[in-house]
Order: sequence, then structure tokens, then C-alpha cells
Amino acid sequence: MAPKSLAEETMPSSPPWSPLPLVRVLVLNAVPLYGVFVAGWSWGTILALYWFESFLGGLFILLRMIVHRDLTRKRGYWRGQLGLTVSTNDSPPRGFKSFIPEFLTATLAFNLAHGLFLALLLLLSRNGDPGAAIHPADLKRGAIVIALLLFGGFVLDLQGIRDRPFAWIRAMAQLAMGRTTVIHATIIFGMFATFFFQVPHAVFKIFTVFKLFLEIGSALPALRIPAEAPGWATWMAGKGRPGVDFEKEWRKDRKKEDRQIEQDEMVRPAGRRRSQG
Repeated sequence: MAPKSLAEETMPSSPPWSPLPLVRVLVLNAVPLYGVFVAGWSWGTILALYWFESFLGGLFILLRMIVHRDLTRKRGYWRGQLGLTVSTNDSPPRGFKSFIPEFLTATLAFNLAHGLFLALLLLLSRNGDPGAAIHPADLKRGAIVIALLLFGGFVLDLQGIRDRPFAWIRAMAQLAMGRTTVIHATIIFGMFATFFFQVPHAVFKIFTVFKLFLEIGSALPALRIPAEAPGWATWMAGKGRPGVDFEKEWRKDRKKEDRQIEQDEMVRPAGRRRSQG
């Protein structure tokens, strides 16, 4: 049997790959890269700029979601997609029944926590390291450029948004959550670098490059999970879970995932109350 091509292995229900997301990643990351390696911005300014990008970028994704949901009514909007759970009192954790509230909750919660943590880090570091100071002029210049780029990307995505599959917006939301996690990890590692190794600038220079390559990888075509379990995965599962038919479980999970993706792309009939979904 001939090996499958890249097109056959791409995620189902995804549009043809476009270089636009890759260009967007390169241009957005050019701003902090310029600040770190050319303009000599403080690492406090760079961290604040990354937080601003994460927060504002999340809001623009939320706007895309609202527009796309109202135009397409894809069923995927009426179930959780990020695996986020909530619990009240003594009730067990439960998942969200709607994608937009789930993403909004995750975005606000993560960015609020990151903002408080960043403020604490900069406050504790300010007396010991001048680099922790946020320079308002540099931050303003960077924030204006970032905001214009994010707004421009939003306007471009509105073109033909009615014809975009649900998989497009889900991938964008998942990428935003991944970026937020990376920024949070950078803040934590930056704190340790500042207090224990006194090398925060080196850490943030490495991070700017790492973040660039991470987002370049995310902008490239995503490969679909193979229908059959890879040999190495089957071998490792056999070592860790003897007696379990790992290949059968793999195929079962893959079929379940494919069915869910197909259902997400279906159109929800108009006139139904959202509380029923």
C-alpha cells in the first residue's frame, strides 16, 4: 500500500493550508524580537508586551467566534472543546456545554492570573534589577504595533468567514491556550532566573526565539492522528499496560474523534434555544 500523502493526513474538515497564519506569526514576533535584540528594551517591558498580546489576542479570537457562530451555527459551538471543567460547592467537576463561554472563562482566568503573577514578579524584582522596570514609552510603541497587527488579522479573517469550518476556529483557540501556557512558564522561569541566577536577560532572549519557533510550528499544516497505532506506541503500551489491546483502543478512540469532528461541522437548526445544546 502506498504511503499516504500530507494532504491525506491533514486534519479532517480543515481548509486548504494558507501561508497567512505563518506570515502573521512572523510579523507579530518581530516586535518583541526587535525590542530584545535591537532596541534593548527591558525584560519587564517585554513580559508586559507578551501579556498584552495574549490578552488582546484572546479578545479578537472571541469576536471571531461570535461572528462565525452566528453566520454558520456549527454544532461544535454548543459543546466544550478545551476540556475545561468547573465545580460548585460539593458537586463533581463538569465540563462546559458551550464553546464560547468555555473559551471566555479560560482566557479571562489565565490572563488575570498571569497579570497578577507578572505584577508581583516585577514588583519584587524592581529594586534588585533595573531591567525589571517597565518603560512606558517602549511599551506604548510595542503595544500600538501589536494592536494594529491583531486588528488587521481580525479584519482579514472576516473575509469569507462564513465559509470557514469549525475546525479553523477550534485550532485557533487551542493555539491561544498553548501560547498562554508558554507565557506563564516564561514568567515562572524568569522569576527563578532573576532571584537565583541573576541572568533574566539571557532567559528572555532564549524565550523570544523559542516562542517564535513554537508558533511557526503551530502555523504549519497539522498532521492527522494516524488511523492505526504507531509501532513504537504499541510497544510502549505493551510494556506499561500488559494484557491491554492498545491497537483496538487506539482505533476506537480515533473513530470516536472523527465522529465528533463530523458532528461539530454540522449546522444547528435555527430556532432552537441554546440551553438545549
